[in-house]
Amino acid sequence: MIRQRFPLILICLTFLVLFPFVTHSQIHISGEISGTLVDTTYIVDDDITLAGALHIEPGARLLFEQGTHFTANRLLVADGEPGDSIYFELNDGANAWHGIDITYNSSYGHYLNYCVITGSISSGIDASEGAALHLFNSRISGNTSEEVGGGVRFRCLSGAIDSCLFVDNENYALSANYFLDSTMFSHLEIVRNDGGIHIDFEGGNVHFSNCKIYENYRDGDGAGVCTYTRTAFYNSLFYNNICSNRGGAIYSFYVIELYNCTIVNNHADYRGSAIFGYASNNPTIVNTIVALNSGNNAIDFLSRELGLNYDIHNSCFYSPDSSVIHPHPYDSLFAVIDRTNANGDSCDIFNNIYLDPGFVNDTLDYHLSMFSPCIDAGSPDSPLDPDNTISDIGVYYYDQTFVSEHRDYSCPTNFEVSPAYPNPFNATTSVLVETPFRSPLTIRVFDILGRLVYSRNNHTVSAGQHLYQISGAAWGAGTYFVQIEAGAEKEVQKIILLK
Repeated sequence: MIRQRFPLILICLTFLVLFPFVTHSQIHISGEISGTLVDTTYIVDDDITLAGALHIEPGARLLFEQGTHFTANRLLVADGEPGDSIYFELNDGANAWHGIDITYNSSYGHYLNYCVITGSISSGIDASEGAALHLFNSRISGNTSEEVGGGVRFRCLSGAIDSCLFVDNENYALSANYFLDSTMFSHLEIVRNDGGIHIDFEGGNVHFSNCKIYENYRDGDGAGVCTYTRTAFYNSLFYNNICSNRGGAIYSFYVIELYNCTIVNNHADYRGSAIFGYASNNPTIVNTIVALNSGNNAIDFLSRELGLNYDIHNSCFYSPDSSVIHPHPYDSLFAVIDRTNANGDSCDIFNNIYLDPGFVNDTLDYHLSMFSPCIDAGSPDSPLDPDNTISDIGVYYYDQTFVSEHRDYSCPTNFEVSPAYPNPFNATTSVLVETPFRSPLTIRVFDILGRLVYSRNNHTVSAGQHLYQISGAAWGAGTYFVQIEAGAEKEVQKIILLK
């Protein structure tokens, strides 16, 4: 059947290449194909394989009938453009196809750029061992698989995945289980998947950079990342990942390395709301914020039998509702607040701070506000921030290029609350609290009838300046009262919300 249709398909493809001015609303294809698919719609009636190299031009749309496969057993180049992507998706009336299987070992590597791949039940892309895959600027959504890697199963010797969106995939958006150390994963946005990234290859090293991994859920371990090999993340953001067992953001069976990351508002029902390390020897956490994660212990190592070479320094750990790290890896030295850093903030011997990181907004915006203790608190051995200042802690640096006034690092001598600004306000206002002592601090907001509309209770702050943003997005317009208490000190301010 396939061989009988092969000449007709080649004639059709050749005709399209030679006479591009001829337009077709739909072209039916199946069997062996090669050549060029131009900017038109193709109905994939049956399984397709490649008789030779295939180039797909921007705007081409491949609509797959029920149960069909696309096997790239020769070189595949699908090169879309911004605003003119290439689509691999279901035809009307079909409810599943079997994705793109990349089986050919090309020295050049298969290349997919600005593609949309959706609706597969056998992974959107399954790149076999020995193949090389380069996947850029693409959207992988609504795919699943019985094996991990519903979005992409990356089992390649080499390649890269860069600037891709993985959304609403099942059984992990991205699975990587065979690769070389040169493999690059960067600028990935992984959101609302049944598990974000799954790495199952003991003995290798894999690096991720500039990634956003958020709002993923997993019934089990590791909603954001589940890894069984040495894995490093650079300049990456993890938030609102939730799992039913261990490791809300990251579950690590082996070594985990984190540099300039922010891990915030994640949750695990059992252990390690941010990170769970199972026999995780020698973890490295540098210039990283781990804050406001909910559940038992933000970072939880299964055993005290940790190696002696782990490196946790110049980071910000803040967890008002539970312990930060269990067990403490440095015994009596870790988390003992007995000195100050270059900013004048209290820290331990490893220059870790245990303060509110001072985000612009604790739930919506994880950039640093101008009074954040994380500014210039990173490792002096790290590269300078783009504004040529000492590295900040966290994924986002605070740009000090245009700051008109220098921060005052001296310790306040009196308790003082600056007037809320802006006031009146629309949606969000800020309050700067200065305290000369370490104490629990509580912020409450009441409406004009005395009803509590906002509270942030008994989180401990160090002596210094602390900036808080209060969102009134869910309130009605009117007059409200902000009550701030620190130890025996109390102050009340009137604020007015306009809508």
